[in-house]
Amino acid sequence: MIVRTWGGRVPLEHAAGFRQHLLATGVADYRRQPGCVDVQLWRRDQDWWAHFLLVSRWRDSGAVRQYAGERPETAVLYPGDERYGLVPDTIVSHFEVLPEQPYAAGPADDPDPEQGTYRLAGDVLRVRTPAGLSTSAQYSHVVQVTGGRTAYVSGQVPYDDQGRLVGRGDFRGQAEQVMGNLRRALAAVTMDLTDIVKVTSYLADMADLDTYREVRLAHLSADAMPASTTVQAASLHPEILIEVDVVAVSHRPVPVLGAPTSGAVDP
Repeated sequence: MIVRTWGGRVPLEHAAGFRQHLLATGVADYRRQPGCVDVQLWRRDQDWWAHFLLVSRWRDSGAVRQYAGERPETAVLYPGDERYGLVPDTIVSHFEVLPEQPYAAGPADDPDPEQGTYRLAGDVLRVRTPAGLSTSAQYSHVVQVTGGRTAYVSGQVPYDDQGRLVGRGDFRGQAEQVMGNLRRALAAVTMDLTDIVKVTSYLADMADLDTYREVRLAHLSADAMPASTTVQAASLHPEILIEVDVVAVSHRPVPVLGAPTSGAVDP
């Protein structure tokens, strides 16, 4: 994961107009990129200037280059920036997101960092394998959350944005659509799949469980496995083979973006 930051300042009297301009250009452009996970816009006023900071997360360095070209450290500016008296940073900073560190539990807990028994991110403690319970690569037995923003996502089914069923009779295709829908729902509140702490899955036929596990593992981070429950729900709509709802928690601050007026927010 790569974090990309860009900053610039405008005279205070142009701050409101530049914010709208930046939302319509840079922020919107970021959100259109398939490799952009999320984007946040920050503002700080000092003396006669409004300072803006654009912070985005990208899947990898290749995704950044797909957007910014072969010199991604050079800032991407947009037509109309000059109307607001923008003094931009011409160099962009990139940071690699480091893996989480194992949680240092007490001696009596006897964690095994090599197996990722304990994982701590912000104030979310994921206990993959408590003493006396079996080990699973699919979920954490216990997730403890302290503080942060909580999002409750309604059960997602394999419909596209037009309400059309995706993957008729194809469980894998439906599961992929559901995971994509979860990602898009969480993006609306500046979260992603790594923020999920609890997932409940409903399968029309438990014979599809192994396929579902494969799909889910491809989308969830091995270092951020949620608590999980999977049940058979034969009463789902006849053509719907899977439904999934989640609870997510993030300790990232809410960006100053404003709520969308309609429609889904693209990741």
